[in-house]
Amino acid sequence: YENVDSQPFTFTSLMHTYLRVPDISGTTVTGLKDVVYADKIKGGSDLVEGRDEVTVAANEDRVYVDVPGVVTVNYGDESIAIRRFNFKDIVLWNPWAEKAAEMSDFGNDEFPQMICVEAGTVASEISLRPGQTISCGQILTYDGPASRL
Repeated sequence: YENVDSQPFTFTSLMHTYLRVPDISGTTVTGLKDVVYADKIKGGSDLVEGRDEVTVAANEDRVYVDVPGVVTVNYGDESIAIRRFNFKDIVLWNPWAEKAAEMSDFGNDEFPQMICVEAGTVASEISLRPGQTISCGQILTYDGPASRL
């Protein structure tokens, strides 16, 4: 991103990383323990994640704020590590059956085989002065049997 304007520019950004998993009920996300989050489904902010392994068993839409380190999606003998640079937050999302049915671009039966673990900065804004640039992104690293690549 580059601010080519003469005025400061603020924005948020999110990488929409939809990951296919064999079964959401056997999928966990690690690296979020003790991180503050906002629950956009149940309401509430400044909640603290107490689980070592986060699971999804319903419609979830959470914004984990200022996440330190690597976040990993684990399923069976496979995992995907998500390393971020210049992105502070992680959004964890799965629409589950009720929300999937309302979405025109999402199949009603797709939610059990997917999870979104999205790198971004959404709880606060990125601010660029005139002429300032910033590079943001993520690196996904797969670990598991090579035959499944």
